[in-house]
Amino acid sequence: MNIAIKSTNHLKEFLHGLHSKLEDMMFSIILKTPERLIPRFLMEWLDRYTTNRINQLNQELIKDKWKSMYLEKAIDEISKDQQADK
Repeated sequence: MNIAIKSTNHLKEFLHGLHSKLEDMMFSIILKTPERLIPRFLMEWLDRYTTNRINQLNQELIKDKWKSMYLEKAIDEISKDQQADK
């Protein structure tokens, strides 16, 4: 198992937050717009975008579950080692 602690990149976090806020604003504007006023190509793009985004989030969720499983396993091994040393 290989666990590494990385320093935070403040610029990357800022840009990620900015992207997230812009994404939220765009969707809130589109949700308030009547459907008949939204061009078809935009609706198709939104459909593809949301599908891709859902897939990305599902993959991140799976990765996070695996990471937490490995971390729990590491904690169990450390606690067993500590108990064995006593």
